[in-house]
Amino acid sequence: MTQENSWINKGFFLLTGIISLLLFNAILNFSEFFDLSSPGSIFYMTSANCIGGVVSFIVSSAIGKNFSKVLKIYTLGWMSLAILVATFGFALAGPKGEFGKWVLTILSLVGGIATSWFQSLVISIAAEVSSSSIRNFNLGSGLIGVIITFICFVLNSVLPTRDAFGLVDLANIKTQIVIFIFISIGCFIIFFVLLTAWLPRAPHFHDMPEDAIVETKQTGFTGFWYIFPKSVDINLGILINFLTTLNIVGFWVYTSYKTFYTPNSLSLPFYFLAYNIGDTLSKGTPVKLLPSSSTFAHALNIIKILANVYFFYTVIVHTQGALVAPAFRLFLILIIGLLNGYLTNAYMVLNGARFAKPRQRGAAAYNNVFFLLTGLALGSFLSLLL
Repeated sequence: MTQENSWINKGFFLLTGIISLLLFNAILNFSEFFDLSSPGSIFYMTSANCIGGVVSFIVSSAIGKNFSKVLKIYTLGWMSLAILVATFGFALAGPKGEFGKWVLTILSLVGGIATSWFQSLVISIAAEVSSSSIRNFNLGSGLIGVIITFICFVLNSVLPTRDAFGLVDLANIKTQIVIFIFISIGCFIIFFVLLTAWLPRAPHFHDMPEDAIVETKQTGFTGFWYIFPKSVDINLGILINFLTTLNIVGFWVYTSYKTFYTPNSLSLPFYFLAYNIGDTLSKGTPVKLLPSSSTFAHALNIIKILANVYFFYTVIVHTQGALVAPAFRLFLILIIGLLNGYLTNAYMVLNGARFAKPRQRGAAAYNNVFFLLTGLALGSFLSLLL
């Protein structure tokens, strides 16, 4: 069995994908809790987390050059766990209201910086290894959404967040959060154990950044201005894909849920579960079934934009009938998830195929993550405007 196909290599990239989006998915799935803790905080938190992703590229360029990859991945992993615990802990026991909202926003910003730096570092390593490693990482980033929404679904079944009259049961919500914090800590422990086992098998992972700079000079690879012109359409496609996805999942799903809520409505985790199942299934698509041309991917991306028009129209106009029935909205969100996951894999694999050398593929994937995070930030900003 080759190194890239070994179970430990697959498991490492799968688990790093899970860890990298644990905080963001937790914020989305427990949005009702954060809004109850500090009203209006959820949209600020999601926006701050996404903006932190863009800021992470500035921070990593300023202070990350003189540290090894090993040190960075351990440090960022521990930081991600600490910020997750601090965010949920503050929402549980800290001050509420306007002050609480801004503290949660700052924690989300710092969390976005740490987790996005972690994500960009690992995806660039995955691109150097193989297209299958990119797929495994992306599969993990989709799987965490399914895991968290499934956890929320089970917790809501055992500890309902609303009573028979539709009133919020805050005690049950707080118990759910405590359980989730312990589950998250367990997840990170497993990650660090697997990381320790994976490190001896990792090609170039122990290189200091200066080693990569020397190699690029020797091979004629000149950095951003070499990579960017070859990837303009791919990066733009990634930006649009995640802008529309975040606007739907981070704003319209929650807004339409509140707009059309009745005591008999499906609970909010059902909608996130539908999205995450679709996203995970499509991120598991074998590399050989992904498109060989970017034209097809761009066409799917354009079709996906129409979903934003649907949500905007139905919520603003307060449409009634089958068009806003829970089953239809659930189905549409499932399709959005399928398209998002498929396009994520397609764009990153297509982009890697444009470069011959591993270091170039790694740098190209690093740029992909920048545009991915920029799309999320713009989607969050659009949500705030709406």
